[in-house]
Amino acid sequence: MQTERLKFGGSASEYFRIWIVNLLLSIVTLGIYSAWAKVRRKKYFYRNTTLDGHNFDYHANPVAILKGRLIAVPVLGLYIGSGYVSLIAQVVIIVLIGLALPWLIVRSQIFNRRNTTYRNVRFDFAPRFREAYRVVGTRLLLAVVTVGLAYPLFDYKLRDFIIKNSSFGKTNFQFSGAPGKFFKVYYAAYLVTVVAYILAIFVVIRLMTSPMFSQQEQSGGSNPPIILLTFLFTILLLSVGPACLRLYPCAPGELRVLADSHGGQHAVMFVQGT
Repeated sequence: MQTERLKFGGSASEYFRIWIVNLLLSIVTLGIYSAWAKVRRKKYFYRNTTLDGHNFDYHANPVAILKGRLIAVPVLGLYIGSGYVSLIAQVVIIVLIGLALPWLIVRSQIFNRRNTTYRNVRFDFAPRFREAYRVVGTRLLLAVVTVGLAYPLFDYKLRDFIIKNSSFGKTNFQFSGAPGKFFKVYYAAYLVTVVAYILAIFVVIRLMTSPMFSQQEQSGGSNPPIILLTFLFTILLLSVGPACLRLYPCAPGELRVLADSHGGQHAVMFVQGT
């Protein structure tokens, strides 16, 4: 079996032009263009990502994405508005959204897989809704009950479900991740986040009690540089934990790609990185 690595040929300057145009048009159109922006962004990344000398492609219809978002916006508005009416109503809406979550995950995977091609062969996703409800329902509930401590297990089971039910042509994907590695990555990020919060609180207290800040407060004014510095430093520290999940060399989302010959057809199998 020959191992092939994904290669990306895009550049920051090219993507910046796409990003800034997408952002401006989305603002001008009050978010309507965001569906076209998503397709344009994905097309850029997919077409610049190659495997064994061949690029991927994305074929989604922006109108279909827009329809989905037009449904999601009223639901979000209903959830926010219910908070001003009744706590019970808001809880009911949260429960209904939670019940729809597994179905939404499966439909989203089907849409994205079937609109992705490699060597003119489409990816696919098996619509196993019952399994989705079992995986998401039990594991997510466990994560909530344990106040997030069991979330790595939920992430592991969800990725296992998504990858094993994905396919390239008639070839199914394989998943070789281990729950222990997920816990290792997430708990390391949890620890870094806790330390970052403590440091952020310490820095804010030190800056707020500094002589410069005290003198400015006594004079009845504010100190914009100190306030800005405090804000920026706090944001920087609080982003350290989530960044660890992306930069950690054994991050759960890292994938290796194996190229194999299966029944005379080139097959691609995604295997969880180790």
